[in-house]
Amino acid sequence: MGEQNKGVQSRASTCMAKMVECASDPPLPAFQKLCPRICKLLNNQNFMAKASLLPVVASLSQVGAIAPQSLEALQLSIHECLGSTDWATRKAAADSLSALALHSSNLIADRASSTITILEGCRFDRMKPVRDSMTEALQLWKKIAGKGEDGAADDLKALSHDGDNAQSAESSEKNGSKDPSAGDKKTQTSDSVSEGKGGSIIDKAVVILKKKSPALTDRELNPEFFQKLETRGLSSWSNAMHALQVGDMDSAYAEVLSTGDDLLLIKLMDRSGPMVDQLSNEIANEALHAIVQFLMEQDLFDICLSWIQQLVKVVIENGHDALGITMELKKELLLNLHEAASTMDPPENWEGAVPDQLLLQLASAWKIELQQFDK
Repeated sequence: MGEQNKGVQSRASTCMAKMVECASDPPLPAFQKLCPRICKLLNNQNFMAKASLLPVVASLSQVGAIAPQSLEALQLSIHECLGSTDWATRKAAADSLSALALHSSNLIADRASSTITILEGCRFDRMKPVRDSMTEALQLWKKIAGKGEDGAADDLKALSHDGDNAQSAESSEKNGSKDPSAGDKKTQTSDSVSEGKGGSIIDKAVVILKKKSPALTDRELNPEFFQKLETRGLSSWSNAMHALQVGDMDSAYAEVLSTGDDLLLIKLMDRSGPMVDQLSNEIANEALHAIVQFLMEQDLFDICLSWIQQLVKVVIENGHDALGITMELKKELLLNLHEAASTMDPPENWEGAVPDQLLLQLASAWKIELQQFDK
């Protein structure tokens, strides 16, 4: 947690959440001591992985390890996160409040008014996944406060129904059946092209991601935890596909990015094709962060190159400040392109610009000297 690296902080937070969630006999006194530490990190400006840390609150609440004496400070820290400039942090904060309402209602019954007021002010967030999480949290907290019980129940039924629909849709897809409303010609073409590359791009991605995923332990894990993760992924994929069909690209990518599931993101990138020019700056930057990480994987090389090729076009047409890309991300992308150009070959059926060309075009458009990469 003390490393000044967002990726390291994020992975450490995820491991902590899984440790709490998977404990077969939770050591509650020890877990309760995590609450002050979490508050300290959430209030620390140098801690960059708040979106990954907030689910630890949900895990602690689920196992009954929220210390009553820490609740007020924890609530205030979550309230602060609801106003974050990072949409993923805002969503995670709302989700943690939902978890508190579901699993720690006895502790928060007389503390609901301030949270309800803040959620009322946040429920019109510009990001749809955040709006959905804010609305769910608001209804749950209103129920605890004795307001809108019927509305909360209806919303929870709707959420459950959406999850059932998502599982049904996924099952139909696996069995080869098609929903008449699912996808368009572009989607079907993308799928068929992927499957014609000597195995689905998704199958290859599964292998890649399995290699990267560290084993938790060989102890027996909580099956309910992974069932919830699977349901969340299915629901998010269903929502993303609906957004894709109606042309709301931002919501489609926001849904998948909010899960933190690389496999779902690769699947969406492959299905939609490059979308740099149709995403908001915030979502485009999130997607480009992922592209940088996937770029060095041979089986994902064509997806990455197609997105980078479109990025070049956007930057050339709109100037070096297009999409508000940070200098850190620009340099990281150029560095990986430089390495890819010298160590990897484009796919046989690739007809676009090669990595060397993309590197030169981006460096020129961004006015970044390439000599530093040759040192």
